[in-house]
Amino acid sequence: MCHFFLCSCHDHQLADKESIHGHICDKLAILRQPAKFLPSEELRQKWKKQMRDLNLQVIDTAATRARHLLFQGLHEKAVPAALVAVRFCLQQHGPSSIELVPAYLCLGEACIGLRKLGKAEEYLSQANWIAITDPNCPSSIMYNLHRNLGLLYAAKGDYSEALRHFADDIYHASEEFGTNSLKTSGGHYHMANVFFRQSKMDIAMSIYRQVTKIWHKYLSEIATNKMKQASQPQAITITVSKDEQTPGLSE
Repeated sequence: MCHFFLCSCHDHQLADKESIHGHICDKLAILRQPAKFLPSEELRQKWKKQMRDLNLQVIDTAATRARHLLFQGLHEKAVPAALVAVRFCLQQHGPSSIELVPAYLCLGEACIGLRKLGKAEEYLSQANWIAITDPNCPSSIMYNLHRNLGLLYAAKGDYSEALRHFADDIYHASEEFGTNSLKTSGGHYHMANVFFRQSKMDIAMSIYRQVTKIWHKYLSEIATNKMKQASQPQAITITVSKDEQTPGLSE
């Protein structure tokens, strides 16, 4: 039985096991071993690099798992995975590192889905503080930050603030991925939802049509490529056994 759980509470251990534990247990066992006495500086540096690489693997695995669970709508199960990513990011990079932001965003999104808006605001505020204090924070992070802040304020009923964040979301996503990207269309979609809730139907339907155009173009390109592949003649390979070979063909 594995003893490397993140919490002693039985219910939390069960959630931890279903969320992330099985994906990182072997790495945790190595990371939590007592430090060995190593006689040379070369061996000590090699050991430090191995531990650092394991830490980074845990962070990547936990963050990927959290995003996967959020995509499935399993918000409660995503929380332990996101917490692991935050914990190991703090250990590896420090409290002001931009690497922490994606993990905080996962936690914020999960809490919004669970209607724990106070906790969501806490995590997203931490992510926002790190992002605005880093002048090199990339648009690939900024768009996702503003999207989650927009979802938070929309859930709280503060529609004007939600629209402001969705506008920033669209700006950064367009800068990073292009105006017709599927990722950019997500900001348009959430903005349209806010106008819909405000009963501003003309504006909402106009933005929904923009989202539809982006998806139609994307899906049409996929369908066209599939039809082109299907229309191309497939090469037929005939395998002839040694006993069936026609005399002269093997000469």
